[in-house]
Amino acid sequence: MRQCRVGWIGFGHIAEYLYRGVALTEQLPPSCHMFTLRHPDKGRRLAETYGIQYERNLERVVMESEICILAVRPGQMKEVLEPLSKLKLFQHKSWITLLAGIPISLYTHFLGEESLELARAMPNLGVSVGEGMTSLCFSKASSREFQIFTKLFFASSGKVEELPETLMDVACGLAGSGPGFIFKLIEAAAQWAHKRGMPEPQALLMAAQTMLGAAKLVLEGQKPSELLAHIAVPGGTTEAGLTRLKALKLDEGWKEVLEEATLKSSQLGSVHS
Repeated sequence: MRQCRVGWIGFGHIAEYLYRGVALTEQLPPSCHMFTLRHPDKGRRLAETYGIQYERNLERVVMESEICILAVRPGQMKEVLEPLSKLKLFQHKSWITLLAGIPISLYTHFLGEESLELARAMPNLGVSVGEGMTSLCFSKASSREFQIFTKLFFASSGKVEELPETLMDVACGLAGSGPGFIFKLIEAAAQWAHKRGMPEPQALLMAAQTMLGAAKLVLEGQKPSELLAHIAVPGGTTEAGLTRLKALKLDEGWKEVLEEATLKSSQLGSVHS
């Protein structure tokens, strides 16, 4: 990954976790980064923590950066991009946006620049421990060099998959929001075990480790259906639990959860168009 000047516009939780992953590779040292955010006190605190430059002036961050990472909330997009558009500061820059639901066409339309080099990225909270899942798509004007850089940038914090933009909302529902749903499953399992008498720390460890181990088996190439066939022996405990799971229609409920998150992602783009 080539060294270049990276400017972060916004530095919330996901941006902070993503920066940690990039910093671990030591390919882009702190001197390559600068960031801006609304709250000066927080900005100065983060600058001291990570040894990177905090700049209150948005325009300066963009002017001094080769690659700009847009990491604000979707509702703040126009507020941030409008002054840049008027000053033509977006030109000759490469952009990475972390905003959920906002399509590439909205950036090019809003900025009036069809030749915009832009990557739309959807990382998840796993980037904080190097186990993130990031989905990417690129504008038509994105160079091969920029695409390679972007993939390496996110690969420092986990897995990366390039998708057609038509699937980015699905990726948001499945992977972007997914950790939150998994946390809820882990919490429910641990609470049940604790209610049955298991100490809370042990219950939480066992629930989380069980999820981790199951996920690793799938990531190693084994299909869930084959693993289920191996473990759900007739008359066994797993089969009994799966029978109850089927009766509760949890498969359908789980899909509805993902569908709702995906729908919300698509609505974000519509609201800000």
